[in-house]
Amino acid sequence: MPFELAPNQGEQGTLHARVARNNPVWKDVQSGDEVLVVFAVRTCISRSLPRRGRGA
Repeated sequence: MPFELAPNQGEQGTLHARVARNNPVWKDVQSGDEVLVVFAVRTCISRSLPRRGRGA
C-alpha cells in the first residue's frame, strides 16, 4: 500500500494512503484514526499472526 507524507499536517506530519476498493481496510479505518504503519524491505505482516492478549 503506497503512503505519502504530508509534513505540514498534524504535529508530526500525516501519512496518506491510497487503498484499493476491494481492500477492507478502507472500511475499518476512518479519517483521523491512529494506526501502526511498519516499513521494512520485502516484508509482509500476516493477519494470521497471534495478537497480544489472544492466546500464545
